[in-house]
Amino acid sequence: GLHRKLYRFSPNDYREVARIWSGPAPSGDGALEVVDGAPEGGPVPDLAEVPEEFAPGITPEELQEIARKLASA
Repeated sequence: GLHRKLYRFSPNDYREVARIWSGPAPSGDGALEVVDGAPEGGPVPDLAEVPEEFAPGITPEELQEIARKLASA
């Protein structure tokens, strides 16, 4: 089962994690395993760019105007 695997993206990440993530799984259905690299998955979709919104409903220009007013206050 995938629940027994701990993925790390680089061998330099969590170098000593195998010291604690080892042995039999608490569920009793196999051994815990540290796996280098990302898990295999489906294709990554090529989605259209979506601008981030930190203040929904306010345009970038309005936000700049508010910031200008606050800075001069």
